[in-house]
Amino acid sequence: MWQSGKYYFITFLDEYYHYLKVVLLKSKNKTEKNLKFLIEHGKVEAGQHINFIKLDGSGEYTLDLLK
Repeated sequence: MWQSGKYYFITFLDEYYHYLKVVLLKSKNKTEKNLKFLIEHGKVEAGQHINFIKLDGSGEYTLDLLK
């Protein structure tokens, strides 16, 4: 068992700035919420929009979220 019952993790990597963020999750359904937060946080911090996202094809991210 991981910290506080969190069994899943997702990683976010900005390949340009080499910024890495690892988020621990209790369930996979929290993935979209964390992605939304990271996108908005990135806009504020960098002052730029995210141009593209590479996915591993595991299905946690839906097309509606990424539009």
